[in-house]
Amino acid sequence: MVYDANNRPMIAYGKNGKEFAEGIYRHLTDGVDGKPGINKNFIFAEDMRLKTFPDGEHDVKIGRNVNGRNVYIVQRFDPKENKIDSDFTELKLLNDAAAGSYAGRVTDVMGNMPGERQDRKIESRVPLTAKLHAEELENSGADGVMFMDLHEPQIEGYFHKKTRVLNIPALPFYLHYMKKENGGFSDSVIATLDAGGMKSLYDAFKKVSMDLFKEIHLASALKEKRYVKDNLKIELTHFMGDVSGKNVFTIDDEVSSGKTNEAAIKHMMKLDNPPKSITCFSTKGKQKEEGAERMQKMYKDYGVKFVFTNVVPIDPNLQGDYMEIINVDPIYAHAISRMETRQSISDLLKFENFEKLLHGDYDF
Repeated sequence: MVYDANNRPMIAYGKNGKEFAEGIYRHLTDGVDGKPGINKNFIFAEDMRLKTFPDGEHDVKIGRNVNGRNVYIVQRFDPKENKIDSDFTELKLLNDAAAGSYAGRVTDVMGNMPGERQDRKIESRVPLTAKLHAEELENSGADGVMFMDLHEPQIEGYFHKKTRVLNIPALPFYLHYMKKENGGFSDSVIATLDAGGMKSLYDAFKKVSMDLFKEIHLASALKEKRYVKDNLKIELTHFMGDVSGKNVFTIDDEVSSGKTNEAAIKHMMKLDNPPKSITCFSTKGKQKEEGAERMQKMYKDYGVKFVFTNVVPIDPNLQGDYMEIINVDPIYAHAISRMETRQSISDLLKFENFEKLLHGDYDF
């Protein structure tokens, strides 16, 4: 594709998306850790105005010309001090600013969508928040959206046909982590924290590697949730699959309170032959103080490690030796570049190709 000075694609960002955007841009242009840049045609929106008026309303402006450019707006939603709604409003305003200034295509680059867990009506007189938010993104000017591990695949259907939806699985990063930690997969088990999670895991493996799906041992927890005086109580009845004496890796798209993880860990550690180790993968770490304290205790009592991606900002005050953060900037950068060059994104997600790109080999 031929670019001139006026139509080179742009990486823009919201206030909480700037660090993530800078990481993506470095992978695109300069390269990271000795690896070459992926696509040097991209430019960065240096002069973003991301302020608030005295009454708290947003005051935003994209500082560079967007006329005719494809604009990728990177935003993260900060659970700290309940800033998620504010971050979401800022993103919609940036969409409107870009679309109203004759941008070519506007693509929102996110890790999650606010309200994605409210993806169906489970009782009367409650909103279908995921559908409402999808419509708001479209109506504000988004032509495309990118996520990582949407809570449920039906959320993609809440966007109309004109809006391109890319749901990137974090699974390649988790498999790479497992392989690096254990030297392979022979003594490992991937466990989902509820039976429904197994379907999501299977769908991710179909994109990444069905050979590994057949090779790696799998397990799934059966749990019961109930409220006692407005307090959520989670009880695991049993695991389907053998976790005894194995290196167990649980996978969930999001963790906040850590109660489900705690129930699973305590259940496994009571087995006659408990797991050798337990690592909890979660794409979106949304823990606040209570959740962080619970995770720290699980690390102290059982040596459990929590591994998150950087698609959601985690309060530095809540970080600790119980956790590790995986940087997923590379796969976002490659996906964005392939949107521009019209290359296959499905090929990008294949595990053998994913391992190539981690070593700087982009020829696939």
